[in-house]
Amino acid sequence: MMRNSIPLVSPVIRMSSSQRHDLPFQAVGRRARNDCLGQSLSAIYCFLNQILHIAASWLKSLGAAGCRALTWTRRRISTLKIKQTLRHTSWAVFNNVLLLQVGTTYQRRFEDFAIISSDLDSIDQWRKDQQDEWNRLSTTLALLATMNTTILAISPQAPNLAFAAWLGGAGLSVCGVFVVQYFSIKAFSITDEDMGSILLEDDDWVALALLASVIASPVVMKLWAAVLFILGTVDYIWETEAMSWGWKILAIVPVLSGTAVMVLAAVLGWIIDRKVEEKASRFILDLQHNVLSTY
Repeated sequence: MMRNSIPLVSPVIRMSSSQRHDLPFQAVGRRARNDCLGQSLSAIYCFLNQILHIAASWLKSLGAAGCRALTWTRRRISTLKIKQTLRHTSWAVFNNVLLLQVGTTYQRRFEDFAIISSDLDSIDQWRKDQQDEWNRLSTTLALLATMNTTILAISPQAPNLAFAAWLGGAGLSVCGVFVVQYFSIKAFSITDEDMGSILLEDDDWVALALLASVIASPVVMKLWAAVLFILGTVDYIWETEAMSWGWKILAIVPVLSGTAVMVLAAVLGWIIDRKVEEKASRFILDLQHNVLSTY
C-alpha cells in the first residue's frame, strides 16, 4: 500500500528540500502535511478495500442464497409437475381400464352442470335427464342380475371360469341396483345450490373426480356385468361337452362378433373423448388469448 503512495508524496518532498534553507519551518510543515496525506490515502485505500471485500462477501452470500432459492423453486416446480403428471396418468388409467371411459363422461356432465347451476330451467332438465338415465340403468341391472342367476340355475355343471363369471356378474348387477336406488333417495337431501357451489370451488379436482366415479359406478357395473356374462358364455361354449364342434362354432360366432363390436365401440368412445378434450383445450387457449389481447 505504501509503495503506491510513494510517487504521490515524493515530488512534494523534493520541492521542500530545495526550499529548506529559505523557510525551514515551512519545509517541516509541508513534510508533516505530506506524511499525514500519505497516511490518509493509505487509510482510505484500506477502508475502500475492506468495503469492497465486505461487498464481495455479501454478493457471494446473496448469490448463494439466490442459487439456493432458484434451486428450491426449480425443485418445487418439478415436484408439482410430477404430481400433476401422476395425477392425470392415474386418472387416465383408472378411467380407461376400470371405469371403461365413463368417468370422463360424467366429469364433463358435472362441469356442464356447474356452468348452468344458476339457471333453474336448465337444472330441472339436467335432473330429469339424469333420473331417466338412472331408471333405465336400474331396469338393465335387474335384467342382467336375472340373466346371470338364470344361467347359473340351468347350468349346474358349468366350468369353473364360466360359473365364477356368471356369479360375479350377478353380484355386480345387484350392487349397481343398490347404488342407483341409494343415490336416487339421497339426491333429495342435496340442493342444487350446494351441488353448484361444491363444483365451483377451487382445487376440487379430487372431489369432482371422486363424485364422477361414484355417479358413474352403476353404468360401470352394468358394463362389467355384461362383460362377465359374455366371458362366462364363451368359456361355457368352449368347454362344454354337451355339443359337438359344429354346434359350438354356430354358438360362438355370434358371441365373438358381438364382442368385436363392443371393442370397436370402446375404441370409438376413446377417440371421441380425445377429440372432445382437444376441442375443449383449444377453446380454453383461444379464450385466454382473446382475454389477454384485450389488455
